Amino acid sequence: MKKAIILLSALIVCTFPCYSQQVTASVDERFELTSIVFRLAGVNKEYQKCDFEQYANDIDEYFAPYADHELLEYIRELRTKTPIAYDAIPTSTSLLEIKNGHIVRAQKYRNTDIAELDPRWNEEYFTHYIKLLNRFYRESDFHSFFTSHEELYRLVEEKMNTAVLKEINFNWFDSFYGIPFAEQDIKIYLSITNGPNNYAVNDCVLIGIPATENQPDINFAFTYTCTYTLMHELNHHYTTPLMDKYWPQMEKAAMLIYPSVKEEMARIAYRNAKTTFYEWLTNLFTIMYYKEMWPTSNFADVRTRLDMNKGFIWMKRSVEFMENFYQNRIRYNFIEAFMPQLAFFLDFTATNFEHVETEFDNRRPYVTNVYPAPGSDISQYDFIYITFSQPMRVDCKGIWEVDDQEITLLPVYYETSAWLNEYTFVYVVDHDALQPGCKYGIRIPAFAYLSKTDYSMADTPNVDLIYYTAPESD
Repeated sequence: MKKAIILLSALIVCTFPCYSQQVTASVDERFELTSIVFRLAGVNKEYQKCDFEQYANDIDEYFAPYADHELLEYIRELRTKTPIAYDAIPTSTSLLEIKNGHIVRAQKYRNTDIAELDPRWNEEYFTHYIKLLNRFYRESDFHSFFTSHEELYRLVEEKMNTAVLKEINFNWFDSFYGIPFAEQDIKIYLSITNGPNNYAVNDCVLIGIPATENQPDINFAFTYTCTYTLMHELNHHYTTPLMDKYWPQMEKAAMLIYPSVKEEMARIAYRNAKTTFYEWLTNLFTIMYYKEMWPTSNFADVRTRLDMNKGFIWMKRSVEFMENFYQNRIRYNFIEAFMPQLAFFLDFTATNFEHVETEFDNRRPYVTNVYPAPGSDISQYDFIYITFSQPMRVDCKGIWEVDDQEITLLPVYYETSAWLNEYTFVYVVDHDALQPGCKYGIRIPAFAYLSKTDYSMADTPNVDLIYYTAPESD
């Protein structure tokens, strides 16, 4: 039976400040309606990701008699004409209201407004869609379905309001952008149907409620990840106007960089340079929130690494460049004053992008030396010295058994095995447990050793160190 001992410190240790500003979230019937109808239509995979099985079953069972409803057929037809997907759905929903039991366009909007907000729609599509959506709402008695799940919705709202919203410092938006959060009048809506997908649209954000394989219960869905997601979507309402204004200065650099990351961006639904760089700026400024608000944690570093792994491989350079903003706040009272510098930063990055790619390709640590060298008689040595290519985190270590039944796990004193310095880890050999004439091995697990920049060896093979002991002499 294989034995393994792994000791990894937690990547994130955070303490959350608490703020009293009253910002609340709610489950809104309009958004739950449109997310559900696009789930039922079955042509948008992003609306098939409700993570809570009982609720998903309730949806499918209750609305089964309406599988061929004219609305659903129209949505299926519409998808052959225009790529209405992702945020196009909540964008259109934000223009609607429920009035006297009917779905109607809110009076402050015109039918022509939809095309300005999202060109995937036009007035003809939108007008017919509202007509059929209203019919579906009344004929399916959607309101009864919605009210029958009020207890679940209240639980979701309570968790978001107490576990997430109270931990956010909304004053940061004023200090960073110079625009108080209250002036934005951003509404926060929640949707269990949307699972892991989240959107910032028009005058609101729509936050999906995800679960994980190990945390399938709604009570455990609200973690630091949910806090980050909400901050990211709220930041969109600030970054989008900034990018609209400064895109002409950034477009040339963005078009130069984008082909190098096109495939990675397509995998996360950013299919052109403009959407990629709007997202880049939002990610960058959200990281700034955590650098300011959680200075004693490494959450900002972790988010930087995650963004780079997604394809924003210039994010570390971006974060480092932002230090110039903080060191010169007298010159740059708010971030808009710094935007021309960010535009020039992108120009410089684009003209040197081959260096960015080289940095990224070489980001992971690897083993450069082992002493005694594998193949030696280990009985002659008390220690095994492992040298890495980069400075490493000294709070991580691990050992694994080699995947070969003929090789015995080398006995070491694991608890006293430790880092000699930030480059060198030392295993202490347990000589008393060694047997003569045996083949021993240690596997250095690739995921167990992290560089100081929080990269593991996960993209490289595990390192197997094989030793032997001499046969017993007569």
